[in-house]
Amino acid sequence: MSGTIPLITGATPATRRFANSSIAETIAPALVALPMALPIVTILVLAFATGDGTFLSGTQLFKLAQTTFLLCFITATLALVIGLTSAWLVAAHDFPGRALLSWMAFLPLAMPGYIIAFVYVDFFTFAGPLQSWLRRCMGWSTPGDYFFPDIRTTGGAAVVFALVLYPYVYMAARSAFARLPASQVMAARSLGRGPLTTFFLVVLPQARAALAIGVALVIMECLNDIGSVSFFGVRTFAIAIYSTWLDQGSLSGAAQLALVMLVVIFALVLGERYARKHDGLPKAPAMGRTVRRTPLSGWKGLSATFAVLLPILLGFLLPATLLLMHGFRRFDGVASPVFARALFHSALLAAAAAAITILLALVLTYGKQQAIPRFLANLGYAIPGTILAIGVIVPFSLFDHGLNALTQRLFGVSPGLVLSGSVAALIFAYVARFLIIATSMVESGVEKIPASLDQAARTLGRSSLQSFMDVKIPLLRPAMVAGGLLVFVDAMKELPATLLLRPFDFETLSTLVFTSASLGQIEDAALPALAIVAVGLAPVYLLMASLSDYRD
Repeated sequence: MSGTIPLITGATPATRRFANSSIAETIAPALVALPMALPIVTILVLAFATGDGTFLSGTQLFKLAQTTFLLCFITATLALVIGLTSAWLVAAHDFPGRALLSWMAFLPLAMPGYIIAFVYVDFFTFAGPLQSWLRRCMGWSTPGDYFFPDIRTTGGAAVVFALVLYPYVYMAARSAFARLPASQVMAARSLGRGPLTTFFLVVLPQARAALAIGVALVIMECLNDIGSVSFFGVRTFAIAIYSTWLDQGSLSGAAQLALVMLVVIFALVLGERYARKHDGLPKAPAMGRTVRRTPLSGWKGLSATFAVLLPILLGFLLPATLLLMHGFRRFDGVASPVFARALFHSALLAAAAAAITILLALVLTYGKQQAIPRFLANLGYAIPGTILAIGVIVPFSLFDHGLNALTQRLFGVSPGLVLSGSVAALIFAYVARFLIIATSMVESGVEKIPASLDQAARTLGRSSLQSFMDVKIPLLRPAMVAGGLLVFVDAMKELPATLLLRPFDFETLSTLVFTSASLGQIEDAALPALAIVAVGLAPVYLLMASLSDYRD
């Protein structure tokens, strides 16, 4: 094969890969993966080695499974309908405001679920602004005078979840439609198929893999949440794990519940990877216009505009407006020590997590032929924060107790809680959870670097490590900055792991929002919530930029 210089004549591909690999390329990814896999091992040990298994039987497990399944099913269905409809309208039709709405559809991703949850619960409840206004206008005085749907239900939680999570489906569907060869759609139309028939018989079957990926991400986000469901009064597995650990003091029971949840998570991960592997569409956008857009005017055009705008309005614009209204009443809180400390803590933790994940992503990318270590290292994103917290706190506590026993025996002093009682556990959880984001960005950057540059460096006598450091890392700086920014933003928003692992009297923006909103102090929660939403706009912009190839 031209352009390559085999190092071992007649060697098999596996032998050549081993010969081209340095010891560092083999060992470094394993050293990264082993600590990242520690939470999963901890959960397995706790679930099988301790406890009497009572948390895995009886009506409690059935009710938890029923509620969690119902929440995920309704959320995934609504997100699929909203995301698919918006993506197809944008991809295949011209209507008023299309160019602007096609990018505004990403905005709900900047609104964390627990923030929109407390905003809507406050807005729609009996004492909230909407029902209070209705009672004043209509002369009603008691709940028996009128009917208003209760938002604090599983259905209400699912609707709110869908409004902030549908962009995952929208993004996946839009990517699939951009890669769909236009010839197939044109062939169906030339055979007399209408737009709707063409969509269901030609477009939708080929987009199923991409849609499955989007739906899997939506479900995983639902399973991870504890802030939103607590505001809605919905008891899911995540809430049960949280309360079993903290309220009932049973770590083994929490681990058993977590094990059940892990099985579901692993099934989703395998399904998502299967969908990626069997995505039959081209990996790059098709040249030129993929789907010939149909102009919509009159009531059809306005209907299309309304269909795309409505979820944006309910998923971002309305809650952001309500937050701003509450925030202005507490604007003087910007200078308060509580807000300043929470902002500093959040920024510090997020910056540390971003720096460490980028460094580990470079290590994993350097040893990219090691598939198993990369899989283990990147599995943390699929693990809900409540489960991750259990998997982190136990080994860290064992280390602290062992260290205290050793220092007490040798020096007569005890250093106290070095890891489990500090921000180290929290940073470790952030790194384990968000490493896949940094790794994906760095790997995408590596794929854009011509292989000839690395070959030239090796020809000039550089080792694989020298080539990686001198050639690839300078070219990877944009991808590293983008990956670090995404990790920074996600760490700023992370709530479940932060609630469970933070040191005593240690507030971040997310915990400050949750604590204030749980106490009914909505105006106090608005300012830190606005700060999180403002920071969350950064990855939305990056998503828009990453899909710039899909403009037409």
